[in-house]
Amino acid sequence: MSIPSVDRTLPRHYGHDGSRFFSVSQICRVMTGEDSYGSEMDVQRGTDLHTIFALSVASYAGHCAPPIVPQDYQGYYQSMSWWIARWKPEPVLIERPAVSAMKGRPFAGTPDLLAWTHGNEKRMLSLIDLKSGQKAPWHRVQVQAYQRLLGYQEATALRLLYIHADGSEPDSRSVKRNPRELAAFLSAINLLIYRETP
Repeated sequence: MSIPSVDRTLPRHYGHDGSRFFSVSQICRVMTGEDSYGSEMDVQRGTDLHTIFALSVASYAGHCAPPIVPQDYQGYYQSMSWWIARWKPEPVLIERPAVSAMKGRPFAGTPDLLAWTHGNEKRMLSLIDLKSGQKAPWHRVQVQAYQRLLGYQEATALRLLYIHADGSEPDSRSVKRNPRELAAFLSAINLLIYRETP
């Protein structure tokens, strides 16, 4: 199975088998009317923390050495480590790009983590989206959209994981599937397609 490519300079960020797809983040920007990611410094911090999270989960599962964490990120690392110790993730897919499983909906994305998690004496296949900034309603839409990508549909639990700079216990929030939020997401795709039409 080939993995979709990503080129954020193109009008449709993802490519796979000769087709191009809008990214989930592009679609969420259309929904909110805002830049979803803030400053360049915020973007870089998010990229760095996602790498640290991916390596931390893989290390917990015995697949690699623990990450080397810069001092500036030690608090975030402590916060995500708290979550890993609590939920004991068994990774299935880490940072794996995928395309939409919905026919006629050209979108793709890179979910942070699909893993078996252990909580309240239950083992669940969970789709986790890591966040290090302020909470926003579109985050719920984002993780629901990720669940509709090929390879991720089997997730039975959707969660947002907000980690904190001070190293405190993270906020792990369950996301319920919401038809109205999905409808807004699909409408935003239609708007992007309309904007391409000459």
